[in-house]
Amino acid sequence: MKVSQTADMLLDGLAQAAPPAVLWDLARTYLEDLGFDRIFRISLARGSEVEVQSTMPDAFLRDYQSEGFSEVDPFIPYCLPAPQSFATGIAHVNEHDYLSPRAKALIEHAAHFGFHAGFSVTTHCLRPEGGEGWNLGSSQSAAEVATLRRHYEREIRFCLTALMGRLTTKDVSLTPREREALQLLAVGLRNRQIADAMGVREVTVEMHLANARRKLGAATREQAIARFCRLAR
Repeated sequence: MKVSQTADMLLDGLAQAAPPAVLWDLARTYLEDLGFDRIFRISLARGSEVEVQSTMPDAFLRDYQSEGFSEVDPFIPYCLPAPQSFATGIAHVNEHDYLSPRAKALIEHAAHFGFHAGFSVTTHCLRPEGGEGWNLGSSQSAAEVATLRRHYEREIRFCLTALMGRLTTKDVSLTPREREALQLLAVGLRNRQIADAMGVREVTVEMHLANARRKLGAATREQAIARFCRLAR
């Protein structure tokens, strides 16, 4: 099967066992290049909380948690258990008569932040041991998304299935000291100040930050901070 250039980059990252944060960046670049600029990845494992990764704006993600929308998200009970795709987004809300008023309110709220039309891709159907899937949204029209699906859905399914289980943030095993050093770096402290705050030598701070960058697959401190903050959501 012929795949696009950004899909090739994603598959290369998988072949090279890139860290989860790097694979997430490659996946979002691939999907955004196709036109899916409002992405959700939702994963559940036995005994664990729901894990959500998304390219939605931060303001929406804050509302998703604070307004309790995570508890009424129809993706989990309807899309995640099913191998087939469902049309998603405000453009299709009237096609699903099983949606509760709160679920519709979530979809309408997402529309205010650009999630107009999309479709679901389940990579691991929900079972007692867990499940994983994607809600691929776009700010484009329903007709444009339908065209994207006709051209790319097979390729998308192949790539996202290859990613199954490879994006979980739990795979990034930062030590407590590495996390502390990153947190202090993120608020603007320099190495000397971080060392004073942690009660260690400056060379030890440099070691913690270098280890954290390696685990996060980050080329720079700025990239490490961005990936750490995204994983900590």
